[in-house]
Amino acid sequence: MKEAVKYWQHWLIGKQFTIYSDHKPLENMNIKCRTDKELGDLTYYPSQYDFTVKYIPGKENVEADCLSRNPVLESEDNREELLRIVNLIQIKDIVEDQEKNEIIQEKKQNLIHKNKIYYKKMKKQEKIILSEEFSKKLIKKVHEDLCHIGIRQLQKKISPIYTAINLTKNIVNICKTCEICIKKIKMSKKNCINVTTGTSYKTI
Repeated sequence: MKEAVKYWQHWLIGKQFTIYSDHKPLENMNIKCRTDKELGDLTYYPSQYDFTVKYIPGKENVEADCLSRNPVLESEDNREELLRIVNLIQIKDIVEDQEKNEIIQEKKQNLIHKNKIYYKKMKKQEKIILSEEFSKKLIKKVHEDLCHIGIRQLQKKISPIYTAINLTKNIVNICKTCEICIKKIKMSKKNCINVTTGTSYKTI
């Protein structure tokens, strides 16, 4: 279901649609309120969209059933989500930013230095240090390139990898002041459509 939504995302963003599945438990599952980590990580991408799941028995869903068993298709390890975040900025840009960062230069003896990049250890995690201005550029790029994901999704994407002054505060501000997100919220209210967590800071 997630891969199908991702494939057709350009047609589905901002629209209400129905997903038909022969897996009946999905019909009553609130995909936007998962607390367990495994399912939460899996469902956070579809949660950005406005859709309902409708059960349809497998015998009545023959076309999809045949496609899912197509022996020609080869399995593929899809690492797109990880790669897209890592590749949004280049190593040379991080190095240049850190060289200009006075705080890093003053405290670099206490930081972790690997492959020309400085890391700060936070709660057993090594995070890349960015200046506040550079982190704002990254936040905006991730927000826009990943279809205007919301505050919670931005934090999940950026916070485990990077650290910067006022990082969380800037994530919130950028989401709340995004013109596209504001227009989508107004449109959703006007049409009486539930606002999805991926585009609205109201649900955070």
